[in-house]
Amino acid sequence: MTRLTVDPGEIPAGDNATLTWTSTYADTLFIDQDIGTVEPNGTMTVAPSSSTTYTITATGSGGTATASAVLTVNHPITLQITEPLDGAVISDTAVIVRGTIAHANGLETGLMVNGVATIIDGGQFTANHVPLVQGENTITATATDTSGLTFSDSITVNAEMPEDYIRLSAIPVSGTSPFETTLRIDSSFAVASVQMTYFGPDDPTYSDVSLDERKAQVTTEGLHDFSVEVTDSEGNIYTDEVSVEVVDEEALDALLQDKWTKMKTALMTGDIDGALEFHHEHQREKYEGIYNALGSDLITLSGQMQDISMVSYVNGLAKYKIQQDHEIAGQVVTITYYIYFSRDANGLWLIESY
Repeated sequence: MTRLTVDPGEIPAGDNATLTWTSTYADTLFIDQDIGTVEPNGTMTVAPSSSTTYTITATGSGGTATASAVLTVNHPITLQITEPLDGAVISDTAVIVRGTIAHANGLETGLMVNGVATIIDGGQFTANHVPLVQGENTITATATDTSGLTFSDSITVNAEMPEDYIRLSAIPVSGTSPFETTLRIDSSFAVASVQMTYFGPDDPTYSDVSLDERKAQVTTEGLHDFSVEVTDSEGNIYTDEVSVEVVDEEALDALLQDKWTKMKTALMTGDIDGALEFHHEHQREKYEGIYNALGSDLITLSGQMQDISMVSYVNGLAKYKIQQDHEIAGQVVTITYYIYFSRDANGLWLIESY
């Protein structure tokens, strides 16, 4: 007789459960999910990232018997790629990827698609021009929250490389209102005509620079999609699209102010490791050296830091300023310093430098 149980049978992502098994008259016991051969009776701690069915197979003189146990993992992140469809055939060198994302606990959640940064607005995400290669391509969207939990969704598409192409780009891709971007068409052929179409909550203002370049201005916060239809000299039609974002400046400012406050609070208590969590990983060694060099002055100086205020945001880089009073040659002089926030490789906001 073989028995397999898991307790508890339902856990939040990041927690663990205990797998317990018993067996009589079995010569060998094997549990799947990369566990392998086990003793006749035992327990094991398991912590899968998603709901998992464990199956034990017992083999003995009386034959083979199996038993299974299901561990349900409740993940706070929900994520789904909705465009393109799984199995789609795409005649292009890149593709726009769209989908939905949410976090049940409201934590900041970064999202990357095959290493390409995404625009997220109201639970919808867009990744512009995710590169493709000839043949089969796996597109994976990976979400990471500030606690370190990750969740992914993948699809497979087949790409056919076209002889000719166009590419519609936007520079910059994101900013604050009023937001102006330059829409540029690059092509492998001479462009005969261009038709631009807009999808979104605004009424864009355009100013033509040339046949293959124009400026567009939008003001409403959220996602704005531009599509272009280009005709060559032989009447062939090519299409492409790009999404841009007018960020919610108030929400972004609140998020970054909170990170700065938590970093500053950690420094004021002498918690250097805690403060470094708010810095980009590649900058942590630098700032660790600075903070340690300050010694006992660290707590005093961090407590004297004044409030920060946003100067600008564009294309994933937020610039802030902070003013500090210094005594120079017997006079108090106010000096302005700048702080930069940007997203890391997971799409989460961190302090770049100050």
